[in-house]
Amino acid sequence: MEQAVAIRAPAKINLGLSVIGKRGDGYHNIRTLFQAVSLSDELKFWPAKEGIELICQGDEKIPSDQENIVWKAARLIMSRYCIPGGVKILIHKRIPLAAGLGGGSSDAAATLRGLSELFHLHLTTEEFMAMGKQLGADVPFFLLGHPCALGEGIGAELTPMPPLPDSWIIILNPGFPILTQWVYTKTSLLLTKKSNHINMVQFFLKEHNLSQIGYHLHNDLEAVVLERYPVVAELKNRLFSAGAVGAAMSGSGASVFGIFADRPLAEQAFNLMIEEGSGWKVFLTQPLGNTNQLTFYREDGEGRWK
Repeated sequence: MEQAVAIRAPAKINLGLSVIGKRGDGYHNIRTLFQAVSLSDELKFWPAKEGIELICQGDEKIPSDQENIVWKAARLIMSRYCIPGGVKILIHKRIPLAAGLGGGSSDAAATLRGLSELFHLHLTTEEFMAMGKQLGADVPFFLLGHPCALGEGIGAELTPMPPLPDSWIIILNPGFPILTQWVYTKTSLLLTKKSNHINMVQFFLKEHNLSQIGYHLHNDLEAVVLERYPVVAELKNRLFSAGAVGAAMSGSGASVFGIFADRPLAEQAFNLMIEEGSGWKVFLTQPLGNTNQLTFYREDGEGRWK
């Protein structure tokens, strides 16, 4: 078998999220700040004689057929560029499903990148973006090639931003999925009149001021999720009590993240969360920054970043 192309698909957190209003197409206009983190899935791709074979490891709930966004991404790029034959795809899943961390969107973006590399398509960013927008609102961020970006419109109109300063991030996931569609359906009465917190986080990203970034973290969707799932507030409070400079729900939930200024405190908090957890998933991760802003790599025999 030919050598696989291996792609890391990073998770994301939202340093801010404002719901501006509902659109005629059923989506919502938002302003959000995406930040990629080192927690990631891994996907591997091999050429095959025909069809799309999808093998999923790490979560038995993941579909391995055309319901999976990875399958959809593979079909899209292979049909658009008339790729002969088929492909075998192995997903090693680490990012929780329906958790507000962008795992499915990142996997889809990684599939476009991986198959372009595997079949030597040499696609432009514009070509990737056009396909990404067809697959989902968050997919373009993972194709941008920058670790942090302002997302507007439905989240796909992107402006690169300075990444989160060096820090450590603890992500807590309470162990149950939340459907994005359900959360946005409930937001109609909670639309943001202003989104100043986004502007403040943008300003302090440029100033590399971690404490002020933490202070201004905010997610409009928390109000909806907390009403039904009060455990999300409990997780935030635990992160603050453990020394986080800021904490917020990511995306549509139910994952919550806390930002820590130094590694010893983050590791101490991480161990504490594991001891106290009751079915929680606990991750210690870091923001991707300027030194590792390429969120994908090709395995070259030594697993080096490319």
